[in-house]
Amino acid sequence: MQKLLLVYCLFLISCDTSQQNPGKQLLEKSISYHDPEGEWSKLKARFYLSNTDTAGKEDLFQLEMDNATGYFCHISKQDGKEIVKGTSKGKDFFLIDGQQQISEEDRKKYELNAESVKWVHNFYGYLYGLPMKLMDAGATISDTVSNEEFNGKTYETIQVKYD
Repeated sequence: MQKLLLVYCLFLISCDTSQQNPGKQLLEKSISYHDPEGEWSKLKARFYLSNTDTAGKEDLFQLEMDNATGYFCHISKQDGKEIVKGTSKGKDFFLIDGQQQISEEDRKKYELNAESVKWVHNFYGYLYGLPMKLMDAGATISDTVSNEEFNGKTYETIQVKYD
């Protein structure tokens, strides 16, 4: 009976996919470094950001995220107006200067539509959620770990593809 239990335990250990996939192991190691307390899924934050285009024009904006509820909001100033686009509980919302009544002309001008909200949410959620976002559904983690040089240092890298 003890031998059977030992064989069963060894079998379970050998079935662990992270043990079989060095790429997944490296990603898990990276996540444990960047999010050691596992807080990403509970993150509730407001980011104050600045973007400068190639002409040197600065664009200030804010992001609000609540990963526990799925709330996301992008707040910017354009043409002296506060433009808000976001999603909460699976529904998109848009505001101009706090008002929900928005003309079709302004909806087009400020890209207040579902595709724009989805793009902004996916882009910034991915950008600030790395490397944790690489474990999202639809991500396929290569089992190959490569070495790449960047700024004179060598790093282990993996390839992640999406459906």
